[in-house]
Amino acid sequence: MPNNLVLFSSAREQGNTRRLLNAIEKQTPLDVVYLNALNLLPYDYDYKNTNDDFQRVLDRMLRCDNLIFASPIYWYSPTSQMKTLLDRFTDFLDIPSLKEKGKLLRNKTAYLVTTSSQISIDATFVSIFERTFDYLGIKYGGALHCQQSFIEHETLNIEMFARQIS
Repeated sequence: MPNNLVLFSSAREQGNTRRLLNAIEKQTPLDVVYLNALNLLPYDYDYKNTNDDFQRVLDRMLRCDNLIFASPIYWYSPTSQMKTLLDRFTDFLDIPSLKEKGKLLRNKTAYLVTTSSQISIDATFVSIFERTFDYLGIKYGGALHCQQSFIEHETLNIEMFARQIS
């Protein structure tokens, strides 16, 4: 069974996106990292941010099979903490000691789990991730999106997604 690492961010730790992750977790094991509880500093051209939690997150990413990026959609975008994590992927390109580790992400498959007030996932939101994954050579495996108040009605989609990542 694949090892699924969830990189999760939300303004409410127990909000709708977490409820959706809980429903998935009933079907298949997930290792959830709550990004908001970490010290992830913004990208820095001078690399003064090396003492934050980014390296530990990267090490966990390298030990898993699947990367699941879970965030509600806020104004067509992920949370600011999720965006900070994506921005820090630039470290893989700039910092010599991280370049080889960054290349190891090419063996990973990434998925999105998201909630919003809309019935379907926003294309702008997906594009942010798809383009990042493509640039880094990470395979994009797809997304599970639920309208925030209707998670309980998405049982079939949740089960299909859980099978896909299992």
